[in-house]
Amino acid sequence: MQRTLTVQVADRRWKLTVHSRRAHVTRIVTVSSRRLRIRLQVTGGSVSLLRVAAKKRPQPSAPVSPPAPAPASSPVEAPAPTQAPAAPQIQLPSITLNVSTTPPAIVEPAFSRLVWADEFDGKRGSAPDPARWTHDVGGHGWGNAELQSYTASTSNASLDGSGNLQITARRERVVGADGFTRDWSSSRLTTKGRAAFAQGRLEIRAKMATGQGFVSQLWMMGDNVWDVGWPLCGEIDLTEILGSDTNTTYGTLHGPMADGTTPYATGHGKQLGVPADQAFHVFGVSWNADKVTWSVDGVPYAQETRASLPAGAQWAYAHPLYLLLDLAVGGTFAGTPTQATPSSANLVIDWVRVYG
Repeated sequence: MQRTLTVQVADRRWKLTVHSRRAHVTRIVTVSSRRLRIRLQVTGGSVSLLRVAAKKRPQPSAPVSPPAPAPASSPVEAPAPTQAPAAPQIQLPSITLNVSTTPPAIVEPAFSRLVWADEFDGKRGSAPDPARWTHDVGGHGWGNAELQSYTASTSNASLDGSGNLQITARRERVVGADGFTRDWSSSRLTTKGRAAFAQGRLEIRAKMATGQGFVSQLWMMGDNVWDVGWPLCGEIDLTEILGSDTNTTYGTLHGPMADGTTPYATGHGKQLGVPADQAFHVFGVSWNADKVTWSVDGVPYAQETRASLPAGAQWAYAHPLYLLLDLAVGGTFAGTPTQATPSSANLVIDWVRVYG
């Protein structure tokens, strides 16, 4: 959360202290000799502004007097939240600091015309629509040392008869289509060869799997992956939610550095409030040639642009991308299942919609 504080001070000898697990000062600007504007980013925690004693000088001609207390009407220019609890205050002998708890607005590209969708209406146990979806199959690890073998079986991906797609990971011995033997089966659906989108807004309403070692993944890959490979094709992760922490969604960009082969990842986490295994959430991402914005339940929470990427990183998202839905097991991100891990888990998807 970014907050701008404007403080009336008697001199410049003040120290900003942030008490937070993840926080940093992003800008300190002296507006005048008596006013300091501080821009900081705080994720959970508190802030304090303390006066630093003046350095002693040899044989001072007169003692240094402390600054006079600021009058009650001293200006503190921080925007007050509308219809929200009073902002926290920090009381000091010569200053009152009001911290606005209103985060800055994220402006995302506007896409409102529905151009593609699947509502997953159909008979219970039937396969996903083959005109929209195809299957990735096999158990070679998928670049992440994963433990499942993806299959095209309806035991791993089928409609539930209530308007949902259900992707199921099962603990069972499977010899994959690529010859690898695994102790877990699951499913990965894609629109590769069916549909790809150069820009737009993707929204997916879903309820995620729970249990150590599972990770529910809704994402996009550059449609040119078979021609240029990964990471040059670019990847946008709409959401990844660990079964061991279903209260946090992660949105990430994966792309190439300047050499075209070294990958980078830049991402953002967001606490959901209601864990994703207990309730459906709408996960969204908007993207165009210059910007990617993530949202949950219609509220944007993070954004990346060409200018915000790491130094030397290439922007790999200005071309068509296709959709992927999967429930993975194990790997470097999710970790290994334990004896307490359920023998099966479900990723349930109500609908997928793309707006242009």
